[in-house]
Amino acid sequence: MYLYEDLEINELIRLSRDRNEEAFAELIRRYTPLMRSRVAEHLSYGVGYDELFAEACVGLHSAAVRFDTEQEGVTFGLFARICIDNRIVDLLRKFKGQPKVSGEVSDEAEVDERSDVEEQILHRELLAELLSGARRLLSEYE
Repeated sequence: MYLYEDLEINELIRLSRDRNEEAFAELIRRYTPLMRSRVAEHLSYGVGYDELFAEACVGLHSAAVRFDTEQEGVTFGLFARICIDNRIVDLLRKFKGQPKVSGEVSDEAEVDERSDVEEQILHRELLAELLSGARRLLSEYE
């Protein structure tokens, strides 16, 4: 059994780039507190926790792929935080101005709801795409 928790961050990054799922799972384990704090900061914007956390995982993966391990002065943690924040902000921009999707339509809704329903359908389709992408990138455990 290979113990990934004993590896340095740069080695985990290298292994993750080589599509080692266990190494990336260890990166997620180590950076889950950071991802949770970044997600919690953005929860009030109308996007659910699961969607934001999935996007944070994609941001962490992007950070692992793009981080220059030879660069001095920037830690992986800082770079990962920036990548995670950027992914979350990009997701929130896509949903800006769109209604929250609750799955229910009120009886008191206005007569011309067609655009709201269309927006909800687009929102659900985009969410399904994001979750599908996260499922492709992440292992079943993650």
